[in-house]
Amino acid sequence: MNAQALVLLSAAGLGDLDIEVLAIAGDRVLVQGVDQSDGRTLLGSVRGLRGGRPTHVATYRGPSLAPARSQLAGSHDLAVAEQAARSYFDLLDSGRVDLAAECFSLDATYDVPMGEGSRRLCVGRSEILGWFHERGTSPARHHVEIVAAAGAGRFLVDGWVSGGPAGPASFMSSLRVCVDSLITDYAAVMQVPRVQG
Repeated sequence: MNAQALVLLSAAGLGDLDIEVLAIAGDRVLVQGVDQSDGRTLLGSVRGLRGGRPTHVATYRGPSLAPARSQLAGSHDLAVAEQAARSYFDLLDSGRVDLAAECFSLDATYDVPMGEGSRRLCVGRSEILGWFHERGTSPARHHVEIVAAAGAGRFLVDGWVSGGPAGPASFMSSLRVCVDSLITDYAAVMQVPRVQG
């Protein structure tokens, strides 16, 4: 593991993490793993060091995220993943849910927070579309700050959401994209209020 990543993760109190995926972009380290102390999934964004302490730490702990299920060959192309993620967010935020669902493969998994610790897991594009229709349109808007390659065909997205009922929130997504530029596995986590820094 990169020395910068080790220092940042340790300074953020994430030294006991069983790391599954890690991405480094500039002064930011994005990580997905399992907390060895409680077995829960953790996604984290840690940025910058000032006086031995990170300037930004956003961590999300929760139940295990849905495992990858798609049998489609994965893409390792960051530009493809970034375009797929941004297209999905733009279409979802503009209320074009039918087109947003088409950003996913037919056998995709979609795992998102529902509030108060609960999650919604959809399997397959038709179930994802059904969920989009069920939840209706939302005034929330996704602002992607960075998409980073994390190895093994996995990508991590770090950003924030405006317009939500609880105010601005930080979010992270973990996704895989197939060679046809469709999202095959997607999991998101959110933290309210938004972590600045």
